Amino acid sequence: MGYQYRQASTVENLAIDDTIGWGIFAEAPVGDQVRVIAELFGRITPSAGFDRQTSPTEFMAGVKSAVGPTFVLGGLGFGLVNGYGTPTWRAFLGVGIPTATTSTVVEQIPRTISRQSSTRLDRDSGRIELSDRIHFPTNSAELDPESHSVLDEVAELLAESPEYEQIRIEGHTDDRGSRDHNISLSRDRANSVRTYLIGQGIEPNRLTTRGVGPDEPIGDNDTEEGRRQNRRVEFHIVDGH
Repeated sequence: MGYQYRQASTVENLAIDDTIGWGIFAEAPVGDQVRVIAELFGRITPSAGFDRQTSPTEFMAGVKSAVGPTFVLGGLGFGLVNGYGTPTWRAFLGVGIPTATTSTVVEQIPRTISRQSSTRLDRDSGRIELSDRIHFPTNSAELDPESHSVLDEVAELLAESPEYEQIRIEGHTDDRGSRDHNISLSRDRANSVRTYLIGQGIEPNRLTTRGVGPDEPIGDNDTEEGRRQNRRVEFHIVDGH
């Protein structure tokens, strides 16, 4: 939502004045690589009494699909309230790059870890054992701030161990919900962890990601504790000397 200031004027029978722009956007997975997108947006001119002519409203819907390191999106839209500037219909097509895999836009900041880290490398299993779990809000790939300290420990360990040249970050979920959704969610969570570590100074080419979803459980999905165990992030050493 936003506010646009305009000098009041009239063009024929159309009042031009300050407007309030608004919009609602939604996105939902329908497969491993495909998402449905929808947007409802418009403008309101408060001084005109919220009439139809000065309150254009549109609805647009389409699909977004991953294609290699990029995504392609396209769809159609039409006017719901035929105010000024509202088309009968429109089509859109675009190409983008997900921010989670774009290392150049991540600001690298110095690490300021002063306490002794309890995160360690288990050479027998080829994994990094974490001092605590990495947390996310339910059905979200946004890192919980309380997990930053654990990832700072991982960043410190990797910075002190340059001989480990390839680390695979794996996201795992429980089995609630569809498999396709959980695969996508686990991949997005792994990418969020990767982005955070890059921001802590770890070289992007050392970090790969994998979304496992519910396919490799370590606990019983019929119990709350088992599901909690299955919702996890793992770090695997892929290449090291």
